[in-house]
Amino acid sequence: MRKDNVTWDELPVSQASFAQLDDETIMRFARHASEQNRLPYGPGKDTAPAILQKLDVVNDDGEITRAAVLLFGKRPRKYIRGATVKIGRFGESAADLISHDIIEGNLVDMPDKIMDVLRTKYLHSPISYAGLERKEKLEYPEKALREVVLNALVHRDYGADTDITISIFADKIVIWNYGSLLSPLNVEMLKKEHPSRRRNSLIANAFFRMGYIEAWGRGTLTIIEELRHAGFPTPEYREYAGGFEVTIFNKAIFAGVGEKVGEKVGEKVGEKVGTKITENQRKIVGEIRKQPGISARSMAPIIGISLRKTEDNLKKLKEKGIIKRIGPAKGGYWEVK
Repeated sequence: MRKDNVTWDELPVSQASFAQLDDETIMRFARHASEQNRLPYGPGKDTAPAILQKLDVVNDDGEITRAAVLLFGKRPRKYIRGATVKIGRFGESAADLISHDIIEGNLVDMPDKIMDVLRTKYLHSPISYAGLERKEKLEYPEKALREVVLNALVHRDYGADTDITISIFADKIVIWNYGSLLSPLNVEMLKKEHPSRRRNSLIANAFFRMGYIEAWGRGTLTIIEELRHAGFPTPEYREYAGGFEVTIFNKAIFAGVGEKVGEKVGEKVGEKVGTKITENQRKIVGEIRKQPGISARSMAPIIGISLRKTEDNLKKLKEKGIIKRIGPAKGGYWEVK
């Protein structure tokens, strides 16, 4: 595939035919894309097969590609086992599953299905009023959460028989999809301007046409910006278990962490416990205040010291009672006392 510059979703599904694709979904996609001014054809101008050919999801031999099955299939999972999303509510740990849902279907409808289930079953929507107008605002910034979902759907490796998982805890949401970052991208690059790398070019193109994503590699930056604007901690990005994971921390759980330490974080915390801390330790406490879920490895380049020294300083801060680790090394977070 690399040699021929072909992506996974461009390959044909030999058993599939036009009968396995949903015409109504295809035309709904075309209407939506036309409304975004990103599709110069659509209902009333082209038939469903013509739209598929112009999207290149049907190849020159008339074969149905994997992208067509995933985007418009009546039963995508019949041909591609990884076309499933699992949502679960957990208690104190990942072993304590309280409730769960399995979302299946084509990718055109999948983002709205996922967000609807999250909104109605898993997340709180506090009610407020602007005059007589009733407003319900999701407990997590909806634009940021939707962007994470879209990224998972577009960039996952559908060749593996695994599911996208969305795990809801009291203090965070963890979204994981199989498929590691494509070279030369790494986790740190996702936190600044970076080029777009596509694992599934046809799926990405269809999502772009619908206005779901942009073609500039700004998805991860949009997530960070939306969360910061809403006063949430910076999300944690990491490669894990052959895939990519995003953790969004709950604002309510971490509210007040910054207030406890003030502007001169290290100095005031040190005064509170009757001891002095170093400049590097002050910086570490400041980063924890901003990003409770930050890892020592991610923190080291920010502070400007080695990983070993960062871990040593974290140990000393814990011994002084200034910070506390909540949860495991992977998936836990820091608390400033």
